[in-house]
Amino acid sequence: MRKQNNTFWYDGPREMLAKLDREINALATVGRLDNHRKADTVLNAAITAWQLTDWVKSTMTPAQQSRVEAIFGKSTPLDKLFRSDLNLHICRQIATAGKHAGIKQHHDPYVQTKAALIFDFESSQPALEWMLSVDHRDTHVTVNEVLGGARDFWSKFLDVMDGHRLTWY
Repeated sequence: MRKQNNTFWYDGPREMLAKLDREINALATVGRLDNHRKADTVLNAAITAWQLTDWVKSTMTPAQQSRVEAIFGKSTPLDKLFRSDLNLHICRQIATAGKHAGIKQHHDPYVQTKAALIFDFESSQPALEWMLSVDHRDTHVTVNEVLGGARDFWSKFLDVMDGHRLTWY
């Protein structure tokens, strides 16, 4: 018998990771100039990527905790581990700003979202290129790089947690 669930059929981190995969895949289907749908999809994916931290912490069994500690050490708090990943940090900034109409705590002024109209020479059409700017690292990364990096982090972490992976790198 399933427990009462307020999130449809999602009852664990693996289901949320699958949701993140679907959101990333949906981004590829958005029309080149459909800026509202792109922003919606990016925001939803960033929220899912960051909220996986809560799903992991609230569903982790003692056996899974032991496997994580074997890789990262007992003295490494999960929050610190999650916040140390740049892609998750960026997703956290986007998710928090989307939820609270801005960021009051843990604000990183160097993380900014931007959209630029570019000309795609391959298709000879204009297109919106969605960029996330991380100015203090002198880097500009695409939303696909950030969301893909967050997905890869969670895929590896869940494999460690479930005992399918014995090392982090």
